[in-house]
Amino acid sequence: MNTHSAAEVVVEFKWEPHHNPFHTPAGDPGPTLHFISETDKAMDTLGQITSYTAAQLGAQYHTHAFSILIVYDQAYIIRWDREGTTVSSAIKYNEEPHLANFSITMHKHHLRCVV
Repeated sequence: MNTHSAAEVVVEFKWEPHHNPFHTPAGDPGPTLHFISETDKAMDTLGQITSYTAAQLGAQYHTHAFSILIVYDQAYIIRWDREGTTVSSAIKYNEEPHLANFSITMHKHHLRCVV
C-alpha cells in the first residue's frame, strides 16, 4: 500500500504557476471558456492528483475524499467522490483564512495527511 492510499487528505505542492490545472475565467464565463487549463504541465498536475485520489478511494471505504492543491500563491480544496469532483475557487492562502479553516476542521476530525 502506498502512502496516498492510506491518507485522509493528500496535499500537493507546485511552485510554478504554469502547473496550475485550474483557472477562474474573468467576467462571464460563457459556453467556450474552460475551468481546466489544457497546457501540458497543467494536465500533468491534474493527472497526478487524480491518480493519488484514485489510489486513496480504491483502498478506503469512504464515499468521498478531500485533497489540497497548492500552486505558487494559490490553493484549491478539492472534494472527490465516485461521481465527480468539486473544486473551490482559488484561495490566496496568505490573505484569506479559508485554507486554515479547512485544515482546522480536518484536524478536529483527526484525519491523517500526506504531503
